[in-house]
Amino acid sequence: MAGRSASGGTLDVDASGVLDRGSATRRPMNTMSTNLWQGQVWDSLPSRQQVQTQVIASGCGSVVVGLILTPVQVMKVRWQMLTDLRPPRTGPGATVAAAAPQHANLGSLVTHIYRNEGLLAFWRGLNTMLLMQAPSTAVYMVCYEALKNITRRSLPDEWCVASKYLSPILSGSLGRVVAATAFAPLELIRTNQSAGRAKTIWETAQSILRNRGFMGLYAGLMPTLYRDVPFSAVYWLAFEEGKIALRDSGLPQMRATPLRGIEDGEAEAQPSTVAVFLAAATGGAMAALVTHPFDTIKTRLQVAVTDAKISGVAPPTSMSVVRGMGISIFYRGLGLRLMQIIPGTSSMMITYSLVKRAMGEAP
Repeated sequence: MAGRSASGGTLDVDASGVLDRGSATRRPMNTMSTNLWQGQVWDSLPSRQQVQTQVIASGCGSVVVGLILTPVQVMKVRWQMLTDLRPPRTGPGATVAAAAPQHANLGSLVTHIYRNEGLLAFWRGLNTMLLMQAPSTAVYMVCYEALKNITRRSLPDEWCVASKYLSPILSGSLGRVVAATAFAPLELIRTNQSAGRAKTIWETAQSILRNRGFMGLYAGLMPTLYRDVPFSAVYWLAFEEGKIALRDSGLPQMRATPLRGIEDGEAEAQPSTVAVFLAAATGGAMAALVTHPFDTIKTRLQVAVTDAKISGVAPPTSMSVVRGMGISIFYRGLGLRLMQIIPGTSSMMITYSLVKRAMGEAP
């Protein structure tokens, strides 16, 4: 008898086993489920052309996001490094960050940066961001797309309803672990540049290696994962469900025109650019609200570690940084982060989907 594989091809099956496509090797029945599962995973992997499209699309999105949002990143990091709005403390209990200039409001901080460091200071760290963001996002998006297809095809049939929720959560989380770990040193360098601790990538890297050794390049990795893994889980779940809900809302503005050469009804309808924008903005805002305290901890830990070593004191730990923070500090810079996340996620996903469509692939 004949059965169908996950990719739609036929498999010749009889009482003794299954005959693979293109092979004369007959496999026993007790391995049939394993073989079919392996076939589903294999068929779920993107082709070389799809990977190239995803890399180009994510790279374009990264450049757009970096150019637009670096000034917001600089202001957010500087604002998070303020300990409080009182005059700086002195004495043995004072922290390195407390010695930094204090500002009553964000406008005062912006004025201080402009007057003392010039206009280009708002784009400090842009070179590191561009160096890091394009390959990091490419790795992240390729991993996410592949894992999403694998999880959707590989989860058991009885999990059909749950799989549409589990797939973006698992795929986004695992993809972020891979990308964040691989590019943690560049993220650390970018954070220190944004905080005004160094001017060049090489100068920052040399300082970290000289004072803390190789593992110093991974300072703040765990807080980064604490922030980015749940952020990715919340964001991708909200984004995937949001764009489907908007696409199916009945509003014509929420459905994209079919790709060239594909008639209506021949393929699943795709969400429009407006739907992608709204879904990405909503998902980014929700994820930022949930994970912002971890972003503040990560920023303060990464900068404090570098400052402490330069000052000759013991480097802080995540718990010591948390104990030195007031409740209000956990959400310091949230407005700036929302200003960064909402346009960042929106412009990234719009650029990503538009480039994919321009290259003939459904977003």
